[in-house]
Amino acid sequence: MWIAFDRHSLGRFVQNRLSLYDAAHGLPSNRSTRALFADREGNIWAGLLDAGVVQFRDGKFATFGKPEGLAGNYIGNILQDHDGSMWIGSDSNGLNHLLANGRVEIWDHLKGIPDQAIFSIAQSRNGTLWTGFRNGFLARIRNGNVTTFDDPQAPETSLNALMEDRTGNLWVGFYGKGVARFDGRKFHHVTTNGRISEIVQSIDGTIWAASDGDGVERIDQDHITYLTTVNGLPNNHVMCIFADRDGDLWVGTASGGLSRIRAGKITTTARIPSASLWNPYKP
Repeated sequence: MWIAFDRHSLGRFVQNRLSLYDAAHGLPSNRSTRALFADREGNIWAGLLDAGVVQFRDGKFATFGKPEGLAGNYIGNILQDHDGSMWIGSDSNGLNHLLANGRVEIWDHLKGIPDQAIFSIAQSRNGTLWTGFRNGFLARIRNGNVTTFDDPQAPETSLNALMEDRTGNLWVGFYGKGVARFDGRKFHHVTTNGRISEIVQSIDGTIWAASDGDGVERIDQDHITYLTTVNGLPNNHVMCIFADRDGDLWVGTASGGLSRIRAGKITTTARIPSASLWNPYKP
């Protein structure tokens, strides 16, 4: 499992042992963001706060930043398109599309993007790209055209999380306005509060949301159950959540380490540095 830390760069957690990667291993910065992704070839991509994005391939790191054509060096989201290209979202410089030939297309206001700060990215099975923004807008990119939507219940509220479930529903998470489903025209809120940082679906079909302050939200047919410190989380400021193929959930908290939820039981490893854990990713 790969882990992104806010001040300890990247880590690899194997058999209950953590190995850290830093400048000595070729990383240009120790400030990771929550952008962490494994492409189809098994290469790991990680976003950095001040140095673009790195790709870990064949035991080495390669850097893609402004010198390589990206619009900015603060990278918060990474996604591989169905066609193999990479979408890279920056915090204040728009959306980067890294093509197979190495060329970068910049999506900004000139292409209809409603905000320069990309806070979430997802792709539907039909190839539609969805992006969430700091100003609360949701954008649909289809066949080169951009259509924007806004939620009247979440004005000027950052849209931090996007996830299409296995039945085709698009779930959105707002930082301060909870979780909603988007039907292509309107937002239908399941919750109207909560600072949502990520949404995932476990193998049994349950929807889970990471909430900064409220722990983990379990959403089952619009019924909400909360897992908090009462249930064993190290703290309630959950920054990220990942559902693996074995049915486990991995939860990263602010200064609280890495926790695993298995069959309703929470266990926390104590070998993670005392820093915000932005994202666990298990290829």
